[in-house]
Amino acid sequence: MVDLFRVAVGLVVSLAAAGLVLAFLAPGDTAEPPLRPAPEPANGPYLFLDRTPQGRPVGYDVCRPIHYVVNPAGQPPDGLALIHDAVRMTEAASGFTFVDDGITDERPAQGWRRARQPGRYGQGWAPVLIAWADHAEYPYIGGEDHAVGAGRSDPVTPEGPESKRYVTGQIVLGRDGFARILDTEGGRLRARSIVMHELGHVLGLGHVDDRGELMAQSNARLNGFGPGDRKGFATLRANPCWPGG
Repeated sequence: MVDLFRVAVGLVVSLAAAGLVLAFLAPGDTAEPPLRPAPEPANGPYLFLDRTPQGRPVGYDVCRPIHYVVNPAGQPPDGLALIHDAVRMTEAASGFTFVDDGITDERPAQGWRRARQPGRYGQGWAPVLIAWADHAEYPYIGGEDHAVGAGRSDPVTPEGPESKRYVTGQIVLGRDGFARILDTEGGRLRARSIVMHELGHVLGLGHVDDRGELMAQSNARLNGFGPGDRKGFATLRANPCWPGG
């Protein structure tokens, strides 16, 4: 991503080559929360990670909440609270609803992550995974580009290319990079913004060049999504609901 976000442009290409470019079932029978009202669209630059052949941006089913789980192994102090804060901020900016399905022991996948894992998560799509890792376990983290986060979603095409949509995904957060950031003044806000940036990728947004956007390729040290980011989210929310989930 960037300065402090950096999973670099080359990383996006690498992720694509690995099948990573740019995921959900609540245990039990708990009721789903109501979907959030969409925020007012704003103006500004935005890009999508993928489109269908006819140009529709690829995203999640807007009529269903996005479930996620967290593997806290190796997290910094208060790591769960940091993730939950970032999720709430992303909900408010995007209009998408996230559901916390709790803790998991699943580790991040190097390539495509299995979209269904009935032995671990039950029937339906696996929840989005958020996990902490280092360069030895996950090569896209750390290394020479000092990447501190990588986010993506995995699509399905049940009815051909135009039905392409995301159903699960993962975010990998760098243990060492976050430790350094959290040890600086204002580090928690910057760390939260990195998690939000990765959540933006999970929802389907790509990098832009405008440093007034949180999805900028170069870190503008913003604490929230910009007007273009919000416009991109609004465009994703304009996708149709998918019968059958």
